[in-house]
Amino acid sequence: MKRSSAFRSHLLLGIALFLALAGISQLMSLTPHVRMAATSNLNLTQYVNPFIGTSPGGSSFGFGGDSGDTFPGATYPMGMLQWSPDTTSNLPGGYYYPDTTIKGLSLTHFSGRGCKVYQDIPFMPFVGTVNGSPATNGSTYHSSFSHSSESAQPGYYSVHLDGPNVTVALSVTPRTGIGQFTYPHSAASTMMMNAGGSINGNTNSAATITASSHEVTGFATSTVGCGSNHYTLYFVAQFDRSFTSYGTWHGGTVNHGSTSTTGAQSGAFVTFDTRSNQVIHVQVGISFVSIANAQANLAAENANFNLSTIRNHAVTALNSRLNSIQVQGGTPDEMTTFYTALYHAFPHPNVFSDVNGQYKGFDGRVHTVPSGHMQYENIPGWDEYRSLIRLRAILAPSETSDIAQSLVNDAQQGDGHLPRWEQANVDSHGMNGDGGTLMVAEAYAFGAANFDTAGALSAMINGQSRVREGLSDYLNLGYVAASTTGNSAV
Repeated sequence: MKRSSAFRSHLLLGIALFLALAGISQLMSLTPHVRMAATSNLNLTQYVNPFIGTSPGGSSFGFGGDSGDTFPGATYPMGMLQWSPDTTSNLPGGYYYPDTTIKGLSLTHFSGRGCKVYQDIPFMPFVGTVNGSPATNGSTYHSSFSHSSESAQPGYYSVHLDGPNVTVALSVTPRTGIGQFTYPHSAASTMMMNAGGSINGNTNSAATITASSHEVTGFATSTVGCGSNHYTLYFVAQFDRSFTSYGTWHGGTVNHGSTSTTGAQSGAFVTFDTRSNQVIHVQVGISFVSIANAQANLAAENANFNLSTIRNHAVTALNSRLNSIQVQGGTPDEMTTFYTALYHAFPHPNVFSDVNGQYKGFDGRVHTVPSGHMQYENIPGWDEYRSLIRLRAILAPSETSDIAQSLVNDAQQGDGHLPRWEQANVDSHGMNGDGGTLMVAEAYAFGAANFDTAGALSAMINGQSRVREGLSDYLNLGYVAASTTGNSAV
């Protein structure tokens, strides 16, 4: 039996009404203990512990005791850049609490992802002469660390790296980051930027040093998690002082004095004399469109090398998000559990459009969002549709409307259906089912309705009617036979 367009339209409306009524009932049951949209902000960041989710769970958690694949680094609500340490266990979140060695401080992360992804452009301080290429001798530049000299707070991360004896402090804006690195007294204090260091490897990467402006630019092309599609991230790093020397590497070859390199295993290093002034600042901008856009993002959001100002802005933004729900009556541990969970709702989806509104679409072309709106990336349909998108719609309907519109844009600029598991400007096709369809319906049901609903419905219908696993069974039998597909969901 065939499902008509009218049937699907009524089905979508029915789903939306059901979800709305269910959500109202749930919220009514919470009101004695929860205040929504309070009039004055409390200091709720004190209850956030970013290390939660980075340790092994019980034997029944994940696949036999996995961690939650979160990361402790500096984030901004829905920000494009997440500057966080990566340890040697190579987990999807980049960081594993039992580890004692940091291999880099990369610019992009995906919290809670089941597949390895991003961890692009790792920065790593080093003291001495770069002899072996980090591409082929990476462990030479790894560093031990201790949790006793590590701190993670909303919008801020710091750690002391034992190997180079360098203290690191990081914070972020929506599209940029700032790092403060306190080196020992040395004439060979070096910063390495591994453009070819993404967790999934790189099909191409590049780095260019412009000594006159204390700047390094480049890009990294890698693959999405659990998929074969590619994305490219562009970056610009501006330092607050002159280089005493510099160089690049490609593959196993180090080229001292070189200012440019391109290839799958490429990177750059710059060296400073810190015998009289030990502190080096670097501010970094990123973009998925171009180096020029990364520079524009940096100029707009982070142009003054001021770590404390950037940190304060990030803390204020995160605290405002946490204050969208004020919980009363809990113990300190219960408050930490609640507000850390709420904090973990904010790293993703991520802003994908630059300050000029441009973003790279599913068609590989550059598009521009209307003024006052954002394009978002990293939209995990499988994880969001169960409950998180409902919370977003209640707390931030305008932002959630943009998330729904982003999915519609992806469909219209791609192959016509809402993506299952969107990363950067591609669909990784991760997991089963149609999480994107449910997300859009739930967003609408819970008050986030300022998006192209007609375009959304068209994409939903296209996604259901295209040739796909189990479709023949569904149309002819009314259900999908496990004996035909071999899967519990399609």
